[in-house]
Amino acid sequence: MKIPLIIVGDAPTQPTGLARIARDLAEIISSTLADQIELHYVGYQPAKGSWAGWSGDYPLWTFSTLEGWGRPLVARVIEVLRAQGHTRGVVWPIWDADRAYELTADGALPPGWELWLYPAVDAVDPTGSFWGPARAAVRRADRVVAYGAWAAGILAGIRRHPVEAIPHGLHDAWYTPAPAPPPDGVLRIGCVATNQARKDLPLVFRTLQVLQDRGRQAHVWLHSNELLGAYSLNGLVTTHRLTPQQITITLSSAHTTDAWLREMYRQCDITLGVGRGEGFGYPAIESMSQWVPHLHVNYAGGAELIPEEWRIEPAGWTIEGPYTLRRPLVPAGRVADRIEAVAIQPDRRERAYAAAMKYHWTIGHLYSRWHAWIKAGIEQVGGQRG
Repeated sequence: MKIPLIIVGDAPTQPTGLARIARDLAEIISSTLADQIELHYVGYQPAKGSWAGWSGDYPLWTFSTLEGWGRPLVARVIEVLRAQGHTRGVVWPIWDADRAYELTADGALPPGWELWLYPAVDAVDPTGSFWGPARAAVRRADRVVAYGAWAAGILAGIRRHPVEAIPHGLHDAWYTPAPAPPPDGVLRIGCVATNQARKDLPLVFRTLQVLQDRGRQAHVWLHSNELLGAYSLNGLVTTHRLTPQQITITLSSAHTTDAWLREMYRQCDITLGVGRGEGFGYPAIESMSQWVPHLHVNYAGGAELIPEEWRIEPAGWTIEGPYTLRRPLVPAGRVADRIEAVAIQPDRRERAYAAAMKYHWTIGHLYSRWHAWIKAGIEQVGGQRG
């Protein structure tokens, strides 16, 4: 009998990075391990923000309220599977670790079921770790795998033994020849980021202002998910008195395609990551796969994706939220300095592409590494039968 594996996280219909990661891992399981695994997907699907046209050859169970982070629905799916004769299985939240905490409580999973984690770790507290429900979930999980080396070190400290790091890759279609845009005297800066508090979107506007004050002709392409979220993008445009010649804002929709995004990236000279901490950072790899350099603050997982001299050192730190997480403070002048320096590096495009190749889904061997990690875990669960 196959071993059930239940992925828990953002529904595959969601336009989020976590949903994208889970979709890709579900694809590996359903396409190459279907003879060993019975895959189910328990996904959070709010009323807005869905994608059209998603399809998968596995059952999708959805919930629309974050109370319990899906635990009641997971319990229901397990009940159905146990009624079918399954005595062992895996629940795999591909989410922030604190959201998996409910699944680590006594009795949350029946005997014979394991909890795996692929947690997004995007910040640490002043001690270099984190605490609270997230720490408890990491300690109690049966298997944990990290996004990258930075997160693996933190998770290993909590679990008190080494944690393997398997970065999430980028599909092969992104790695195509990308001719440089013809020079026109305008410095074209791209930024792809969701409109949430962890993304310092005002930094984009402040940086553009600094460049203009220096006499540079610059244009920003900003791609986000909504005009009014943690920030009012229209309000920022008005505050900085920007014109369509200075900024273009696009929004994700059901009609946004990877091909369109690739073309938009290719029109940029450089892109800017504005996350105050990233677990992985899709825009960095997407940009560099199109031969476009990417800048990011020297903190958390996003920094390890790019060459060292493209990282921007924080000017200071602030403490965020109930778990006292450190978040970097980045001055716009420092960002503008780095943009101007990288924009004239003669080998910047080649270096960007070389950095992105490490995360190539196939050539970077990430697909095969994920296949091996999942297969080994499932065989261990299956071998526990008495």
